[in-house]
Amino acid sequence: MTITVEQFDNAISLELPQDAQEWARLFAAKQGDVATGKQVYLNTLAVYALHHYLAQQSIESDLEQSQSWYPHALSAPNAADLLVPGVGRVECRPVLLQAATAFEIPDTAWDDRVAYVAIGIEERLDRVYLLGYLPVRSPDNLMQSIPFTQLLPMADLPDHLHFLQEGLTWLESDDEVAVQVRELQEVYSLTHFVAQLETAYNETEDVFQDSRIADCLSGAASEMGLTAREAVLKSPATFGLKAEDDLSEEDMEDMVGILAEDVLDKLRQIWGNRRRRVT
Repeated sequence: MTITVEQFDNAISLELPQDAQEWARLFAAKQGDVATGKQVYLNTLAVYALHHYLAQQSIESDLEQSQSWYPHALSAPNAADLLVPGVGRVECRPVLLQAATAFEIPDTAWDDRVAYVAIGIEERLDRVYLLGYLPVRSPDNLMQSIPFTQLLPMADLPDHLHFLQEGLTWLESDDEVAVQVRELQEVYSLTHFVAQLETAYNETEDVFQDSRIADCLSGAASEMGLTAREAVLKSPATFGLKAEDDLSEEDMEDMVGILAEDVLDKLRQIWGNRRRRVT
């Protein structure tokens, strides 16, 4: 079964400017083989398409600071990211509508992204369709092949980026709770962490929000997969501990839980009643 754009009620049609084709040809020509060149060509069109769309929404994005704009770099194979300053990196995955059966995300794109956008491309290559976006997921929901039914309406992406920007602004502030979180998360991407918090906040029932946020704080909601104990031992100063302090596992879970409640209070002040529930 192939995919057609008619299957996406909320898809946004976008005509690409000539610059997009020129950049795509330039980057593709620098690749060592035809298959890589084709992938880079499609990735470049997808990234430029989101850049162009965000510009229409008065949202700044930075092509020059995106890994995808340097496709010859060995450190960024198959990169299709677009940096949105003050928010983070959005992954832009091209979908060939005539041949696609899934929305594919490579493993290398899970670590520091804040959202994923599926961009449908037809044979003529001069028009694309922004099919929808996917917020960050926890490790138990990570997969390379994403059902199109999980995509959220593309028109909601600007609001999603706005909320992430608000969350990141708070996390980078001098607020006491934000400072504690930064100390605990110092080895991780703050932008990706804010995206995790946004998912926990917006897709979780009220009664479970603090436990989901505690998972984010301990690393259980990230690729690191830490426990509350490991999180506390990794950053004891965050919890006011000294090396000689002897705490039980339950004590450590309580400490992470208290910080999670403080974070949840802050997020409620920042994000209010905005909720996005996924069935």
